[in-house]
Amino acid sequence: MRTLALLALVLAVVAAAPPAQRDRVADELENFTLRQFEFAAPSLESLWGEAGVYLPSGYDYEANAHRSYPCVIWLHGMNGDASRFQRNGAALLDRLRGEGAIPEMVFVAVTAGRRSVYFNGERSGDYEDLIVYDLPAALEKEFRVSTSRSQWAIMGISIGGFGAMRFAFKHPGKFGTVAAHSSAVFPADPSKLSQRYLRQAQSMGLTETLGDPIDRDVWDREIPTAMLTRLTPADLKGLRIYFDAGTNDRYGFAGPNTKLHELLQQRGIEHTYRLIEGGGHSWGSGFTQQALQTSLLFVGNGFATAGDGGRAGPHKKKRRAG
Repeated sequence: MRTLALLALVLAVVAAAPPAQRDRVADELENFTLRQFEFAAPSLESLWGEAGVYLPSGYDYEANAHRSYPCVIWLHGMNGDASRFQRNGAALLDRLRGEGAIPEMVFVAVTAGRRSVYFNGERSGDYEDLIVYDLPAALEKEFRVSTSRSQWAIMGISIGGFGAMRFAFKHPGKFGTVAAHSSAVFPADPSKLSQRYLRQAQSMGLTETLGDPIDRDVWDREIPTAMLTRLTPADLKGLRIYFDAGTNDRYGFAGPNTKLHELLQQRGIEHTYRLIEGGGHSWGSGFTQQALQTSLLFVGNGFATAGDGGRAGPHKKKRRAG
């Protein structure tokens, strides 16, 4: 009994540790204030969404009452949530702002389902609609974020990088910048999926939406590389694109990301790609903490130099066929 009681105590301490760590990170921020944000999300079964919103210092000052700010949406990887960025990226975001390397911005780390692949039609809701419609609409209502397309960016890691690229290509009028790390990338033609990548797609839950066997029409409509076979530079005019991958990515995504880079080159679509020697996958390898500085500088530079670029809306859900 004593052993069981001790084990229960240890488990309770372990379970309590991550929130304490997150609170400490939030308390140590000097140039941002973190607010936990719940918002109406008709796209989800729960009808509510959650996000961590990093507001720049001085946001609440009376002198800034009529000022609007650029906005970044960050998409986490598989089995993640908004706290992943808080633990791994918030300190860097804070430092870069303190150094004046990036402009003031509202940075939003959203929580999607832990097994979400950022598609509509998932078991707990329509995650594409959550990110593209519900969340931006809630942010515009609650916070003073810019309504200019050039002042909106979407970023992500791993399956979140896949989602960020997919949304930027599918809804190019909504975002002025996209940046992705260790992104899951699949070929334009699903028949060229290796058994390894087919198993990865299945394990990620992609085939629940794409079909098993894969529906080619859905694949062509939803997979970024397939989209690019139809898109032209004019279709993505004004969209700034950055992505990277590490040569030691444990899922083997270095090669597919390089193929994506080559496809963008063939299509004449301007972008920035970095293949990082020795880099691994996602946060665990330390790779993204290093690469994130480059992407944040890329995003910040876009905010600082872009023209108006049109409005980033409307944030109203379109009725889907079928």
